Amino acid sequence: MLREWALVALRHVCEGNEPNQAYIRALSPQEVVPRVDLAKMGVHAVLNDNKMTLQPLP
Repeated sequence: MLREWALVALRHVCEGNEPNQAYIRALSPQEVVPRVDLAKMGVHAVLNDNKMTLQPLP
């Protein structure tokens, strides 16, 4: 539920505010945090060229 409230807050902060929208557009992913739930499914997240993909565990 916290994620939903965060999305609503972001929407209200950005609505009609071009500087905030530009700031968010300029953001890029920094790293992928390992997740236990993905490992249980036999995959892990990999960040390549600012895009996240799922790959089988080695």
